[in-house]
Amino acid sequence: MPGGRRLWTVLDDAGDVVECLRHWIVHLEQTHASPNTIRAYVRHVVDFANFLGANGVGLHEASVSLYDSFLAWRLARRKDALPSPRLILLRKQETRVLAPSTRSQIQLAIKSFYRFYNGTDDFAVDTAEVNNAYDGHRIYKPFLEHISQRRTTRRKDRYLSGDPGRVQQQVLGKRLTPSEVLRLIEACGLARDAFLIVLLYNTGLRIGEALGLRHVDVDLAEKVVWVVPREDNANGARAKSGRTRGVPVHDYVL
Repeated sequence: MPGGRRLWTVLDDAGDVVECLRHWIVHLEQTHASPNTIRAYVRHVVDFANFLGANGVGLHEASVSLYDSFLAWRLARRKDALPSPRLILLRKQETRVLAPSTRSQIQLAIKSFYRFYNGTDDFAVDTAEVNNAYDGHRIYKPFLEHISQRRTTRRKDRYLSGDPGRVQQQVLGKRLTPSEVLRLIEACGLARDAFLIVLLYNTGLRIGEALGLRHVDVDLAEKVVWVVPREDNANGARAKSGRTRGVPVHDYVL
C-alpha cells in the first residue's frame, strides 16, 4: 500500500476473500488497532474458524463447549504444527501450558469479532446451546455474553503475594544491571545505536515509541521527549498507547 502500510485479509481454499472476516478487519483498521494486534487477532479467529469447520459448524454456530474444546486443542499444539482439530484429547498435556497472555489474546480476538457482528442481520449469531423444545423467551446466556464475563487471566499475579523481599529480588533479577547496560553501549558500532539504548534505559519508552521519534519530538530546552503517535513512520514504528505524552529526560541523555 502507499506509504508502506500493510493490510490484512483472509482467503478461503478457493482463493476468494472471506467477506465476514474482511469487514471485521476493516473495522479494526478504522479504529486504529495496531498492525501487530490485527495480525494476531486475525490469526486466532482463523484458527477458531478452522477448528469449527473441522467439527462441521460455522462461525455463526459457535458454542461455549466448542470454544473450550478449541482452547484445549490449542493447549495440545506442538512446536511445528497443531494437532488435528478433530483430535479428541483423552489426557491433558502436563508439560505444556497455554500462557495466560496467549489465552487472553485469543479471548480478546474472538470477543472483538463477535462484538462487531453482534445484532447484525447479515451475520446472525445464534451461538448458545439451546433446548429446542422451549420456544418461548430465551433464557440462556448467549455465547458472546458468556465469554465476555470470563476473566482474560484467571491466574493470580505471583508478584502480588508472598514475601516482599523475595518478590523484589525476582523482579530485579529480570532487569539489566548498570554494568550490563554499559557493556551493551560499548558494543555499539554506531552512536545512533548507543543513544537508543541510553534512551530506552533512562526513559522506559517502548521500542516502537523510541524508533518513531523525530527531531521535532525532542525539546532540548525543556529536556523533554514527546511521544507522538503516527501512522506514516518510514520504519513502521508505532506508539502503542495512541496518545501524545511528554517524557522528561536527564541532561546527559540529550
